[in-house]
Amino acid sequence: MKAKLLNKLVFLFVPLFALAACGEEPAAEVAQTQVATPEAVATLPAPNQELFTQLYADACPEAEPVNTAVCRRVGLGSDEV
Repeated sequence: MKAKLLNKLVFLFVPLFALAACGEEPAAEVAQTQVATPEAVATLPAPNQELFTQLYADACPEAEPVNTAVCRRVGLGSDEV
């Protein structure tokens, strides 16, 4: 009877000791990698209303003139937003 109890305890504690031993391994060293730095991108300034109107008129001569009143009514393009 004691042998059966001892066998049960052995089967219970062996996996626990194995798990505890796995946690004590030293961590592998992480190799330092070079991080690619993004190349500088030349940015253009934001277009103003006059530039946009001129370019839109050149690209689409048969279209109606651009109206920004609707956009400004909902707060788009406002200096306060």
